[in-house]
Amino acid sequence: MPKNILKGHELEFERTRLDEERTRLANERTSLAYLRTALSFIGGGLIIFKFYTQKELVYFSVFLIIIGAIFMLVGFFLFPIRSRRIREIRSKLNVAHYFLKKF
Repeated sequence: MPKNILKGHELEFERTRLDEERTRLANERTSLAYLRTALSFIGGGLIIFKFYTQKELVYFSVFLIIIGAIFMLVGFFLFPIRSRRIREIRSKLNVAHYFLKKF
């Protein structure tokens, strides 16, 4: 029998650790998606503002820049909230794992 096979609670702990890592990475991907979307809106607004002089398009470009700024603020605001929630869940899982190991 290979020595590197995990047993019982060790396997459960490893799965939990990997789940936590996937959750943390998903949080980072979501935050980066907010920033990517914000930069797209801001970039599109700046391009329209630079190359078009029609009044309606200038208003539209300012609208895109404002929407991009809102996306950026939401992304920066939500990242610490989600990170804190992930840490809380991780600490609860660690406590549960500690008690499972004892019994």
